[in-house]
Amino acid sequence: MDQRLQAYFGTFGKHCFGCGLENEHGIKLSTYLEGDEGVTRLVPPPHLQGWPGILQGGVISTLMDCTITSLVYATACKEAGLTPGDPDTPVYVTVNSSTDYVKPTPVSRPIELRARVSESSARKMIVTCSLFAGREETARGRNVMVRVMGAKF
Repeated sequence: MDQRLQAYFGTFGKHCFGCGLENEHGIKLSTYLEGDEGVTRLVPPPHLQGWPGILQGGVISTLMDCTITSLVYATACKEAGLTPGDPDTPVYVTVNSSTDYVKPTPVSRPIELRARVSESSARKMIVTCSLFAGREETARGRNVMVRVMGAKF
């Protein structure tokens, strides 16, 4: 899939701080499907730093959550036999999120997030995500995502 996964969210996620295209103060992440992984690449601007030159931890969690949510959307489409953008795509929300900060993540340098589904059922997905600055893993996370019955994109 060549298009950013967030383009398929319709009105559901357009105001998200992390990946919503219509949030004028947001980060506007773009996540793409590469094989079975959701991949987000960006250069975090300096205004997202905590300590000087270091990406703020809450922002890291946001980047991971948006990358994971985008992958879950694509996976839910695939498992349901639907095309991305189909309004009948099952909706999943984060019910648990954990982030381990391995090393400081720099701002103003390219970073990459890679998410992969480790467990999937009709009601729940568990997804892991790693953040890399260059070749070094600087953070890793895990989300438990649960399907919201009856919700639609």
